[in-house]
Amino acid sequence: MKSLTINTILGLLCLAIPAFGQDSVSPQQYFSDRIQMEDGQPAVESIQELYDELDFQRAVQAYVWATPFVALSAMFESQDRDFGATLTRQGIFEQSVTPEYIVFTGNNTTIYSLGQLDLRKHGPIVLEAPAGALGGIDNHWQYPLSDIGPFGPDKGKGGKFLILPP
Repeated sequence: MKSLTINTILGLLCLAIPAFGQDSVSPQQYFSDRIQMEDGQPAVESIQELYDELDFQRAVQAYVWATPFVALSAMFESQDRDFGATLTRQGIFEQSVTPEYIVFTGNNTTIYSLGQLDLRKHGPIVLEAPAGALGGIDNHWQYPLSDIGPFGPDKGKGGKFLILPP
């Protein structure tokens, strides 16, 4: 079982190996200076290196996957702290974002308004969108839940959106 586990880890690590130039790099080339092999298996003294690499890969993935959540949390925290945003008082950017703004995934063609709904605190909420509104409802991981406007269920005519906690 231990051999199967180590081979599985080696196989998973090989998925994360980048290609250099036009030539693909084989797992043997990538690990040849770090992992000693015996009879097609990692040598006992190389097993810790594999686990260390796996820990590193997991840390990188945790960072990548947490970035949207952390960025949005920081934006909401600054809105609350700097502008007194509440459930019924939301901020609207007065102009498109420029490089001076620190806005994750922001672009310079959009006037943003951003609001946070804490469904644990406020319970179910009805969001009323006026006709002509364009936007969306995302969760805190920036995963889209619904569009608002021409691409949403209201088709740009305005409507009410019931937002429920999990």
